[in-house]
Amino acid sequence: MKFKFEYHDNDERQSIIDEHSDKFLIEEQNITEGNFLIFSDVPNMVLETEIATQKEQLTQIKKGQVVTNQLIVENTTAQQDLLELLIEMGVI
Repeated sequence: MKFKFEYHDNDERQSIIDEHSDKFLIEEQNITEGNFLIFSDVPNMVLETEIATQKEQLTQIKKGQVVTNQLIVENTTAQQDLLELLIEMGVI
């Protein structure tokens, strides 16, 4: 079920949100007829799916960053090893 509440200022808006913390805020309308907050007693499945997808994407990005950091360390180590070898050979 959806519940629609009109508000006139930010204090009233926050008060409505606080009063209905047991519900899910699914939409806010700022239209010529007024300002409205729309709540639902069930979560918005589209929003929850989108959040889950974004969390998964963030996890993949973090994993990619870890791999990138490991490759940078390996590359730096290889460059240092090569430099030491060149110095030992008297090339540099």
